Amino acid sequence: MEAAAWGFVGTLIGAVVGAATSVLTTTINSRNAYSIHSLKNDQERAERARVFQREALLTTQDIVQETMRLMARAHLADNAAFRETQQWGRNMLEDGLSESIQLANQKMTAMVERISDDSLRASLKSLHSLCNTVLSADSPEESREIFNAVSEFFTKVMAQLGTALRSHY
Repeated sequence: MEAAAWGFVGTLIGAVVGAATSVLTTTINSRNAYSIHSLKNDQERAERARVFQREALLTTQDIVQETMRLMARAHLADNAAFRETQQWGRNMLEDGLSESIQLANQKMTAMVERISDDSLRASLKSLHSLCNTVLSADSPEESREIFNAVSEFFTKVMAQLGTALRSHY
C-alpha cells in the first residue's frame, strides 16, 4: 500500500475512534447527569416529607394540648354540676365547650392519621379514646380515675411527640 492510502486509513480510523470516544463521553455524561438529577429529586422528596411530618407533629402537639384542656374543662364542669345537683351525668355542657370538644376531636382524628410513626400514631389514638372516656364516665370517682390516667398518659405521649419532632430537625 502506498503512503497516501495508509494516510487515508489512518485518518478514517482516527475519525471513527474520535467519534466513538465522543459518543461514549456523551453517554457517560448523560448517565451521570441523570443520576445526579435523580438523586436531587430523591433528596427534595425526602426533605418535603420531613417538613410535612414536622409540621404535622407540631400541629398535632397543639391539638393534643387543646383536647386535654377542653377535656379538663368538661371534667370540671361535670364535677361542679354534681356538687350542685348530687346527680352525675345529668348536666349538659355549655354549647361553646361542647362544640369546641367536637371540633378538637375532628382535628385530632384527622391529624393523627398524618403521623408516619406507627407507635406514636397508636399512642395518640389511645390517648384520644381515653380522653373521650372521661366524658362518658358513670360516676365522679370513675371520671376522676380516668382523668388521672389520661393526665399521666398525656405526659408520656407528649414526650413521645417531642422525640419524634426532634428527629425531624
